[in-house]
Amino acid sequence: MGGQWLRTVQESAKTLSATQGTFTVTVNLPKTNFINNLLIRLQRTAAATHAASTTTIAWIDVVGNSSSSIIHLSGAEAQKFMLFDYANAQQTTSANGALNLADGTASAANSEVSSYPYIISFGRFIGDTLAVLPAKAFKSLQLKITYTNGTADLAGLALYVSIDELVSDDAVNTKFMLKKTEIEGKATGTGDVDFDLPLGNAYRRIMLGVSAATTVTTISLRANNGSEIPFTDEYINIQLMNAYDYELVSTVTLGQIYTPLYILIDLDRADTLGKVVDTANYNDLKLRVSRGSTTTTTTVIAEEVVIM
Repeated sequence: MGGQWLRTVQESAKTLSATQGTFTVTVNLPKTNFINNLLIRLQRTAAATHAASTTTIAWIDVVGNSSSSIIHLSGAEAQKFMLFDYANAQQTTSANGALNLADGTASAANSEVSSYPYIISFGRFIGDTLAVLPAKAFKSLQLKITYTNGTADLAGLALYVSIDELVSDDAVNTKFMLKKTEIEGKATGTGDVDFDLPLGNAYRRIMLGVSAATTVTTISLRANNGSEIPFTDEYINIQLMNAYDYELVSTVTLGQIYTPLYILIDLDRADTLGKVVDTANYNDLKLRVSRGSTTTTTTVIAEEVVIM
């Protein structure tokens, strides 16, 4: 292993739509090296009064070869991964990750920087040389950002994207790729609900967003029709462990990370890839959430370890 680190600006002030509605912007990513992370931010550059308006990041996608989903996260989900990964990352209290891009002040020097940038990490940590996105393994690699403008007064809305790349002649099959995707959301309901997790890769982390957690009791991973249970714990215990383990006690109350409430089942807290749940010998793998008597919507977001 080895190589040289390279930071590049992939997009600078790429113009986004100023009108009201939902739009998708596509950015072609470089395909010659390995990518550790992307930094994404939105900024208002128009020298005009910035009236009350918000932009919501609906989805952040990284797609290889036009169809292979590597990242599929809502704006809120991407922010919550940042909270766990970087502890002091700023978070919007909005459930949908809305960015307030307004100050209501007219000024020729007015330049509104998004308070909530997004860092999409493909490694276990900054500078990871083992778990990185092998961009050179793909014929095409694209970042797609789907955003919604709440009003039509968004003149000068622009996108900025920077990339940390590892320049190395290491073979692709010597690397692991961390894939983060929303698996499924279960509609409002009560009682036990099972999520079928795809087989074929290993699971490193599983994040849950829960709309109402007041009576959620236990969460468990169940393999081979429940004959093996590699993980089980009470919901509140996971919240508290998250708060203390990720140094969030000054950010959250009792581990509750805004609404919806997000918790992280981290099977590889030591970042060694040694405690992942390998699905190679499983016939099935389910995540069971016991929602009790309070109607609750639950969404599962998984981080899988892909052997290239």
